[in-house]
Amino acid sequence: LKTDANLRNFIFLKDKIYGLDFEEMKFGDPREDLAEVCFFLLMDYPKLTREKDIMARRFLKAYEEYSRMKLRDMAKFILKSKTKARFRREKFRWNKKPFNK
Repeated sequence: LKTDANLRNFIFLKDKIYGLDFEEMKFGDPREDLAEVCFFLLMDYPKLTREKDIMARRFLKAYEEYSRMKLRDMAKFILKSKTKARFRREKFRWNKKPFNK
């Protein structure tokens, strides 16, 4: 797993996907990374549009077809991604220090 599957960490170029920022990789359930991709997709401005919902569902269906793996309980994993994102934002807010002049 990438553990930070933020869409900003990927480059799409000529039908290929390149991942960046992989210093925190680990083994685990691929639904964690897939849920993060869907969460970032759905929550980027404008949030939660019908088109984004369709795109996230197509993304997951394509993964199922490519991997030959049936994805179950994705809503639970997306909710976990939401919780992780909230924790990251709060941690960032508390760790922010003013610049010294």
